[in-house]
Amino acid sequence: NVTAQLFDVETGAIVGTFLGHSSDVRTAVFSQDGRRVLTASSDGASLLFDAHGGRPLATFEIKEPVRSARFSPDGRKVLTASKGGTKLFDSAAGKCEVTFQRQHHGALSACFSPGGSKVLTAGEDG
Repeated sequence: NVTAQLFDVETGAIVGTFLGHSSDVRTAVFSQDGRRVLTASSDGASLLFDAHGGRPLATFEIKEPVRSARFSPDGRKVLTASKGGTKLFDSAAGKCEVTFQRQHHGALSACFSPGGSKVLTAGEDG
């Protein structure tokens, strides 16, 4: 499926669909304040959406399948994990600020520490 879908917990009804990817969506997460949705796809991009209307707000180009994507605790940064490493983006500008490299196979997932000052990655490089 090339979409992320939002469901109502009580009714099970679909109440929103997030479009824009050309391949499967691997992860979808809410920002801390619930106003934005971030997706990661095997199409090589992570997309930022308005959570209430589904409107695309930004595209973070990775150029290879994105395994996971997360917001920083304050929502100002976006972290993506892929075979090419973990990338830190400014969520407003869409610009990559830092690439964190693992030794061999890149990252399967990545997340911020609770305060947002550190990044934790997991990979297949043993």
